Amino acid sequence: MRFAILLLLSFCLCANAEAEYKFGKKLQVKNDAFEFDARELFIDGKFVGFVYDKAPPTKFSKNYYVYAACPVDKSTGKPNGYCIDWMIYDVNKKSGTALALPGLTFFSTPSFHWPYIAYVKKPSEITQDDFKNGFLEVSCVVVKWPDKELVAQNKTKVSVGNFESDTPGSFNPPKFTHSKDTWNVSCSEFSEQGEGNIISIVTFPK
Repeated sequence: MRFAILLLLSFCLCANAEAEYKFGKKLQVKNDAFEFDARELFIDGKFVGFVYDKAPPTKFSKNYYVYAACPVDKSTGKPNGYCIDWMIYDVNKKSGTALALPGLTFFSTPSFHWPYIAYVKKPSEITQDDFKNGFLEVSCVVVKWPDKELVAQNKTKVSVGNFESDTPGSFNPPKFTHSKDTWNVSCSEFSEQGEGNIISIVTFPK
């Protein structure tokens, strides 16, 4: 499942501390479009929601965890859709909130390297002209947490076909690499065959 692969790829973060979380019971999420297992997630002993069974939260510095939560049916209290609601949990405040980054939608899976978050930013709207032209302008973006300060971005055009599916994850989690003085972040399209087509690379100083 493309969604599962992207979630597993997204949790690449070097952390020195053991993550203080645990899973609860497993629940099957199933409808005509998808089927997967979700689990209850507890952080610091507090229930914070449901996540995809094979995508544990990631320690984003000593003060934060990030995870992709599943939507919940209000009548049953059970997960009922793709786990694509990105959340950030503040260890000191013992509370979680939506990551809420501009243009971050289910088409893009973010990646995390403290204090930076990288993702492919979708424009605010897609018009009929975009579909006629066949291309859409997106941005490879890096922001700095916790102020959501824009560190770097590069605009590029991609096939509008990336936005025609209801399946999450048209774009891979961006990859962080570095040289002596700079960080490099590459954004790419998803491919089931392995490495996807790189659409943009942004560079910024350490």
